[in-house]
Amino acid sequence: MWPCDEAPRPHAELYDADMSDVSYDHQHPHIEELMTLYNSVGWTAYTTHPYKMEGLLDRVDQVRCARTDGELIGFSRAISDGVQVALIQDLLVHPKWQRHGIGCHLLTSMMEHYSGLRQIVLLSDDIPEIVAFYESCGLHDIAREEGKAFVRYLYE
Repeated sequence: MWPCDEAPRPHAELYDADMSDVSYDHQHPHIEELMTLYNSVGWTAYTTHPYKMEGLLDRVDQVRCARTDGELIGFSRAISDGVQVALIQDLLVHPKWQRHGIGCHLLTSMMEHYSGLRQIVLLSDDIPEIVAFYESCGLHDIAREEGKAFVRYLYE
């Protein structure tokens, strides 16, 4: 059983979603629908530069999409060498559809695809609710591995 097969998390009543209408696929979404989804969660690092949105899918290894009535409501993408490591880059669900297990399904599907790899890496904001979400899906802080992660961000 996936962790997301459990009952919805608290506050799921914020939107009375009919989860039977949600479908999942591995098809690359159109740039316009990605722009709409990224804007819905306030992720403007790409949407303020539309030319960057076009490059999002060019070298991606895997994508996962959640849709209802043809509308993109969830998205995740990953890059990998296929042997040792995968980086799950971006996991987002439209705010109206959050806390219904969609993000967990997208993430778990990615993790199952890469289950034979030594490392699955995901970078996230250090916000308690986000940390709790990723931990509920089977990930943990790198400190538990007695390791360090290093990153460089370029802010425009």
